[in-house]
Amino acid sequence: MRLVVVAGVITLVGGALAQLVSSIVWPVLPGQPTDATLETMRQHLPAARLGLWVDLGILLLIPAGLFVGKALGSQTRTAVAVGTGLLFLGCLLQVPPLAGDVVLVQAAEANDIAAVDGFFGSAPMTISLFGGLLLQLAGLVVLGIQVIRRRVASVWIGALLIAWPILQFLGTATAVKPLVTGAYVLQLLAYAGCAGSLATRRTQP
Repeated sequence: MRLVVVAGVITLVGGALAQLVSSIVWPVLPGQPTDATLETMRQHLPAARLGLWVDLGILLLIPAGLFVGKALGSQTRTAVAVGTGLLFLGCLLQVPPLAGDVVLVQAAEANDIAAVDGFFGSAPMTISLFGGLLLQLAGLVVLGIQVIRRRVASVWIGALLIAWPILQFLGTATAVKPLVTGAYVLQLLAYAGCAGSLATRRTQP
C-alpha cells in the first residue's frame, strides 16, 4: 500500500503545483478577444512555450481527483464517492480545453485567428469546458461539505476544497489573474492536506 500513498502524493501535490505554475507563466486568461490574446501570446512566446511543458504536469490532476476521494474515504461513504466521481469526470472534460494551449501557441506564431475561433468556438469544446468546470465545482463542493460535516479530514481541508474552485471561477470570469493564481494556491494547500490525510489513513493499523 505504500505505493498507493506515493502515487497519491505525487499526483495530488505535483498536479496542483503544475496548475499553480501554469497560472503564473501562462500569459493570457480565457475570455479575452482573439486578436488581443494572440498579440499577448506573441509578446510572451517563451513563457507560453514553457507553459506547454507545464501542462503535462496538470494531467496529474486527473488521477489526483480519485486520490482526493480515497483520502476522504470514498470506499465507505456514498456522498464522498459521488463527489469523487463528479470531480474525476470534471477533470477528464478539462483535457480537451488544455489542448487549446497548443492551438494558441501555434496560432500566435502563424497569426491564425481563424484557427483559434474554430477550436474554442466549437460546440464540443464549449460543452467540454463549461461541463468540466461545473462537474469539478459540484464534486469539490460535495467533498468539502462532507469534510466539514462528517469530519472525515481536517475542517480546513474541506473549506479550501469549496473555496478554491469558486475563487477560480470568479478570477476567470473577471479576467483577474491574481484571483486565479490565488485560487490555485488554495488548491495546492487543499490537495497537500489530502495527501497528508491519505498517508495517515494508510499508515493506521
